[in-house]
Amino acid sequence: MANDAFSLAEQLAQVAPDVVASVPFWSADPAAIYGVPLVTVILPLVISTLCMTIAWFGHLKYRLPMIAAIAISWIIALAEYAFSIPAIRAGYEAGISLVQLKALHEVIGIFVFVIFAMIYLKEKPSWAHLVGFGLMAVGLYLVFGV
Repeated sequence: MANDAFSLAEQLAQVAPDVVASVPFWSADPAAIYGVPLVTVILPLVISTLCMTIAWFGHLKYRLPMIAAIAISWIIALAEYAFSIPAIRAGYEAGISLVQLKALHEVIGIFVFVIFAMIYLKEKPSWAHLVGFGLMAVGLYLVFGV
């Protein structure tokens, strides 16, 4: 299936290169979004953000002694760094600017946080929160260039 998508992208690029160039999220690589590698950048950033969200907010559900909450959070944060640093390096080496990487990381963080808050802490965002987060996603679109 991925080969079919790649073939389609190549065919479209040959037949209508202007169309492909005008769509910023189109990539000849089916494992990329906005040209950002999915496996080496996006997925590790999602995992690292989930780890950090758990480290920062997971203790709120269980009232552990503060020292225990801090110690457990530091252990979880180590996992966050183990995923985040290689992902950021891979993105930068793939030609993604620091501003783009930061914007990508923040938007991933917002979406991971909202899902975490809804599932783990049973908090539901208001429509205003969702609109605000959507505007952040629009900002990411603009940062990657239209």
